[in-house]
Amino acid sequence: MEELRKTWDLLKRVSVAAPGNEHFELARESIEDRRFNVDLLIGLAARHGLVGVLADFLIDSGTSAFVPHRTRKHLVESLSFGRHKTADYLREAASIARAAEAQGLGIAFTKGIVCQQVFYSGRGSREFADMDVMISPTDAGAFTALMESLGYTNRKRYRARTGAWEDFSASDRAMYLLHPDHLPPFFKVNGDSRLPRSHSLDAAFSLTWHDSPWEVPLDKALGSIRTVFCQTENVEAGLPALAIEYDYLFHVLHLFREGWFERSIIEKDVRLGQFTDLWRGWHLLDMPARASLAALVKKNKIEAPVAWVCHHLDRVFGLDMVGALGLGQHCTHEWIGSGARPGGYFQWDGNMDGRLLSLDFDRIPTLDAPTPELRPRRA
Repeated sequence: MEELRKTWDLLKRVSVAAPGNEHFELARESIEDRRFNVDLLIGLAARHGLVGVLADFLIDSGTSAFVPHRTRKHLVESLSFGRHKTADYLREAASIARAAEAQGLGIAFTKGIVCQQVFYSGRGSREFADMDVMISPTDAGAFTALMESLGYTNRKRYRARTGAWEDFSASDRAMYLLHPDHLPPFFKVNGDSRLPRSHSLDAAFSLTWHDSPWEVPLDKALGSIRTVFCQTENVEAGLPALAIEYDYLFHVLHLFREGWFERSIIEKDVRLGQFTDLWRGWHLLDMPARASLAALVKKNKIEAPVAWVCHHLDRVFGLDMVGALGLGQHCTHEWIGSGARPGGYFQWDGNMDGRLLSLDFDRIPTLDAPTPELRPRRA
């Protein structure tokens, strides 16, 4: 258990390391002193979406020789693949952005394609599976037509297991009808045999989810679009993105959604890479941006989900976002250890480190909402 904890602490430091900061130096010292288990480190990095980040650090810090040759080769090749994939997706995102602008459609790229540039300096180390955009629901039809004109479909998906295109199942179609906060995902053959068979794009209409008790006006978010200049390998492009405080807030609320609902937890529980995004993003927010973020949280009455995420981020990385954003009163033990399940709620011990390590996450079902003032309309 001690070896696991030391290796986990090392991975956390690596995930937020950058030349010149204390995490970079302490992580390098731990590797040089061999205070870790290399097999555990690789396994944890893979599970938490941090293989590229780990490879980038080992190269940047000059410590790759402390990793066995075959493992080192795998890490370097994974990073190289990540950079190639990022460049490919960036070209595709730029093409979609140009087409949308030509038709007067307001879209904003979010999450991976923007995050890899802003939070990770476009190094190709941040893993992501698809492109994500935010659009107005009134533009759903026009955006679908635009994507179809670019060769995409949201009626079929590519299945790597079978190597074939399949129609969306009846249950998939029903899910998007019952939860209309997204369009069905778009897919297109990418034409590059070195990459997964298809490009994919997810278009969302909300910073939270359909029928959520917490909401952020989408027109306000889309009314503050900026251009993020992205550069990786030999590709350069300016992509429309949400203003930095809205973009960061979306990361927070997305993590809450995946970490609070049991159905999301079962499918793919939160991972350290998501908390790393938030750590990096927080340190890029200057004081005016942090003040703007705090004002957005208060104005839209979304203190509860933001406090849930910030509390756990603080505990994982030793921050004080809860204090900085004035959310202390919302961090009751009952709320921090809560989650939603069909027909009710559940409680867990609230130790996110243990949960990320899959050590301490026993869910105890309960029908009671966490606290009366935080009772959602629907779980």
